[in-house]
Amino acid sequence: MQVRIPAWADGAGVKLNGRTLSDRPAAGSWWRLERDWRTGDQVEVSLPMRTAVEAAPDDPDVQAVLHGPVVLAGAYGGTQSRWMPRLDTGAIRQTSADPMRFTATADGETVSLLPVARVHHQYYTSTG
Repeated sequence: MQVRIPAWADGAGVKLNGRTLSDRPAAGSWWRLERDWRTGDQVEVSLPMRTAVEAAPDDPDVQAVLHGPVVLAGAYGGTQSRWMPRLDTGAIRQTSADPMRFTATADGETVSLLPVARVHHQYYTSTG
């Protein structure tokens, strides 16, 4: 069996029939398990999601906030801005897992960070 471990899943783990396997799959690789399979065997793969900030390739001052594979966007409702807000990345806090919601500070104001697909109906910024 081969399982793709996404690059964002640093610290992934695998259990076989409820027992944690000692080898840790590397993020961004394929994890392989060779064995004689029996009826009822179960494999569990955990892919932890961490919050990260990644710089844009063409401008390191422009950054995207991600939680696992999900791009987060600052939700600004009906407020339109003429410039891109400066996000304090040290202020990012997860406030809810379901639905996924974070808060942070941008330009001295509190802003909600939501998955970008959930803010299509309002002003938002996905970088800052």
